[in-house]
Amino acid sequence: MTAIVGQRINPGVGPQNGTLPDIVVNRISGGPTYGLARSTGLIASRVQIECRAKSFSAAENLGAAVMRALKDFRGTVGDLRVTMMATGSDYAEHADDASVFRPIIDFYVWTTEPVAA
Repeated sequence: MTAIVGQRINPGVGPQNGTLPDIVVNRISGGPTYGLARSTGLIASRVQIECRAKSFSAAENLGAAVMRALKDFRGTVGDLRVTMMATGSDYAEHADDASVFRPIIDFYVWTTEPVAA
């Protein structure tokens, strides 16, 4: 994905009038998971990824690259170990003046709880 967006991967909100294409990542919801008697040690989160570009085709291509890179991803991100990642819903929208197109992809992510330092 960095071949397409460089370092333009933003948490929360992308810069207004920033260089496109870019990616905006938001954690929508999440929390610890529980078994019958106790915590499983996993955190389940819904993460939403906006793939923003100036044209519909560029936005769709970026969305497809994100899906290929993250679908079924397992590994370490910072101090978290991603144990499972699955795609949820996806949809597309655009700015009122059609200046920015953005497929929005939801992922369900299960991570281990970070180890306290």
